[in-house]
Amino acid sequence: MRPEDARSFLEVHRAAVHGIASRDYPPDVIDAWAPIPITDDAIAEVLANRDREIRLVAERDGAIVGMGALVVENSELRACYVSPHAGRQGVGTAIAAELERLARHNGLVHLTLESSITAEPLYTRLGYEVLERGEHVLRSGVRMAAVKMRKALASASQIDWGRTSQDYSTWRPNYPDRFFNLLTVMGLGLHGQRILDLGTGVGFLAAKFAQAGAIVTAVDISPEQITEARRRAEALGVRVDFLVAAAEDTSLPSGSFDVITASQSWLYFDKARMIPEVKRLLAPHGRLMTSHLCWLPREDAIAEASERLVLQHNPHWTGSDLTGDVPTMPAWAVGHFELDGMFVFDERLEFTRESWRGRIRACRGVGASMTPAQVEVFDREHDALLRSTTPEQFSILHRVDAHILRPARTT
Repeated sequence: MRPEDARSFLEVHRAAVHGIASRDYPPDVIDAWAPIPITDDAIAEVLANRDREIRLVAERDGAIVGMGALVVENSELRACYVSPHAGRQGVGTAIAAELERLARHNGLVHLTLESSITAEPLYTRLGYEVLERGEHVLRSGVRMAAVKMRKALASASQIDWGRTSQDYSTWRPNYPDRFFNLLTVMGLGLHGQRILDLGTGVGFLAAKFAQAGAIVTAVDISPEQITEARRRAEALGVRVDFLVAAAEDTSLPSGSFDVITASQSWLYFDKARMIPEVKRLLAPHGRLMTSHLCWLPREDAIAEASERLVLQHNPHWTGSDLTGDVPTMPAWAVGHFELDGMFVFDERLEFTRESWRGRIRACRGVGASMTPAQVEVFDREHDALLRSTTPEQFSILHRVDAHILRPARTT
């Protein structure tokens, strides 16, 4: 996004708030919600995009008349604003529909949002249900009336990890040893510890914890992923209790786990259901650990070139161009958990052309989204790209992060 685009984005927001929402909110709220004039700092904040929002604009006669934003990690419809002169003409409905389509494409099964009382009728017409009426605290500290809403996305996700289970198991790398060493120092993954791994995939974490002597249960919604996970555990000679189930509805006993982990899977969960379920399943003093192992396309030319090719074949893929920013505290955890510890580090992982091709096939933008025929065409082109630009062996820079969280204490 260019600075002039960011300004247009903010201009629509300001116009909608001052021109429409001012009917329902007092001037001090309006001024805090949409400050005028638009400052360079406000533009810089939009350009930074710290929450990795997927942003849309609606244009009419070359002018931007609407804007919207989706945060996949939080399953959140973040924004939908329409200029007053384009109101009641279907612009907001069209933006929301496109954001929902992108949400489904990214594997989300629901969306949540915090609506103003002005926008509540629109979201109600679009099928969102009220969860709670309360207040939203703006950055300035000013409070405004708000409505928490939720909508289940009717059609099934286009992402199916089961389609890429074999590539996932064969080519997707596990975390480096330093990751597990740091967890051990922080008291996770220990012998005898009762661990639940949510969204286990092919069981990378589950098997590693079991090798350390932990008592491990691992859950995934994909039967194909669980089948591969069982094969991996059997090959390693470790015992893991695998279960095909949604992470939000495992039916496991309350208070039965010392540690719950979610590697690269938390973004797919229904946070409104998952957070209380984690708290139910954790034993007293139990902890939740979420983690990621991601390549860095902005710092690694080979990764960046592979991503460009993925986007040529799947332009709706939104997992590209990772900034590498890791917050001290995830936004979804605020108010629900307390930070017990976190770490982040970079490490180069070794690949051959064949193993990098397999790794890219196992990403959600390729094997989990494309048809087998589409994957075959992509893979041929990726092979040609790597042969023309890389040596047979090379390394890819990855960022590793983990957050260790305890349920927030209630007073």
